[in-house]
Amino acid sequence: MRVTEFMTANIATVAPETPIVDVARLMVEARISGVPVINRDTGELLGMITELEMVERQAKFEMPTYTRVLDATFVIAERDSEEKLARILATTAGELMQSTVYSIREDATIEDVASLMFERQVNPVPVISLDDRLIGIISRSDIVRLMAADFTEPGGEASDE
Repeated sequence: MRVTEFMTANIATVAPETPIVDVARLMVEARISGVPVINRDTGELLGMITELEMVERQAKFEMPTYTRVLDATFVIAERDSEEKLARILATTAGELMQSTVYSIREDATIEDVASLMFERQVNPVPVISLDDRLIGIISRSDIVRLMAADFTEPGGEASDE
């Protein structure tokens, strides 16, 4: 089965300048786990904001420790503390979004997207057309719904024997 048969086609998107509070409201009202950030002029996929980025923004942040030895100042910090701080201080979708986006092409199978989700720990996954346009999105819950339908619908894989 192809991802286009089970993806959500009419998806909510935001622009980089969309305020974070509007992104949060959209995710809650639409009951979605992630929203693509697109360039409104070109339709180009710029990034994704998922529940994880929203939660990370509210997480406790440990400020880097500075220490001086002789005339040198050393910073003792987590390796990605600058990126975490930038997310915490983000006020727009463009500042909060994850710019590395794992997407899948429209001709991919459900197995392909399930493997991508599992191996890269991503959810949801944008579906991109062969001409590089965002045409939909597929989430873990879509795959779970597909599995449930396979076993409960007439003609599904489960048998009564």
